[in-house]
Amino acid sequence: MLPLTMLITTYSIKILLGISSMNKIPNLLFREISILSMIGFTATQIKNGSCARGKGKSVPINKNTLSRMLQRLTVSEVNAILDETVKVLAAKGFIKGSTFILDATDIKTTQKCQEAGIKRVKKKSYLKKEAKWIETEEIIYGFKLIVIWEKTSRVIVAAKIVKIADHESKHTLSLLAQAKRNIGGAKISLLLIDNGFMDGKTLWTIKYKMGIDFIVRIRTNMNLASDARSFRNSPFASTAEDKDKNLIVLGIASLTSYDQYGNEDHIKDRYKKSFSPNVINCVMVTKWDGKEYDPGHEKVFATSLDVSDPIKIIDNYCLRSLIENTLFRELKQGWNLAKIPMKKKAAVISHTILTLIMYSLNACFQTELLKKTYQ
Repeated sequence: MLPLTMLITTYSIKILLGISSMNKIPNLLFREISILSMIGFTATQIKNGSCARGKGKSVPINKNTLSRMLQRLTVSEVNAILDETVKVLAAKGFIKGSTFILDATDIKTTQKCQEAGIKRVKKKSYLKKEAKWIETEEIIYGFKLIVIWEKTSRVIVAAKIVKIADHESKHTLSLLAQAKRNIGGAKISLLLIDNGFMDGKTLWTIKYKMGIDFIVRIRTNMNLASDARSFRNSPFASTAEDKDKNLIVLGIASLTSYDQYGNEDHIKDRYKKSFSPNVINCVMVTKWDGKEYDPGHEKVFATSLDVSDPIKIIDNYCLRSLIENTLFRELKQGWNLAKIPMKKKAAVISHTILTLIMYSLNACFQTELLKKTYQ
């Protein structure tokens, strides 16, 4: 009986006001007549309710109506809302940066949440009485949110919710394609990636099919990391030091130890004698913030960029840490991302995507560009 846009807008206002529970909506939102009027509710609906069944009790609607709306929205419908929002923001000039960050975070639920994934993680605990560390296994239920985020505008240009145990690297290319469609004429020139997305075929596609440079942290047990560490005292590595940051970085160009870096046919041939590996550049940190890393424990990064100035590579990659605090922590603590309104997958996805949209719109609302638009 009510337009879907009104229900979506009502729930979006609930997110914007920071209302953490569906039970708080009647007292914190439905009593605000001016806000309800802006959404589109009539005076009769605000006073008597939207239908005879809830007349005088559920005004203007029952809070459970919003929960059911979230459950009934399909993945394609909520993704369409996100995509169209980003396209409008890009067209209006809010997305100006060319460096984007790809990362993921867990959205934990209970075992009762329908279609939730299961992940087993190892957890270390310290026993004071025995004065030793023990390792236990913890089972986590929930979903994983993967996003591409533009660091300057703080707009989420692409997002996907998968089961919590899904590997991030399977979704990198589809998210990049979504991001490129959404931002239109804007360009993704550099992608900062965590090591959970490390995949040779994907990195090759990003660089040579999509034309996007990347910087990715390498897992410490990879052959590529061992190869890079062997150049610690080598004259073939370009060494740079930033005394202000107590930072020493080595740039190592054209390493050939990452045999999975290439297209599908290239990877299939990696066990043949005639195999010729593709080269990739690495940057290795031997000292960071005054702490010197022992041989074998250096931090290593792979990149498609030139490494003659390795300090620049590290400065760029340090921006990736912004997504942990500026996005994920703020979404969970300030925007109630983890407060799932209903124990069903569809409701989790709808709630998450609408929260991301409101976060992005709020970020744009605080910019100088918006102030100039309305002057």
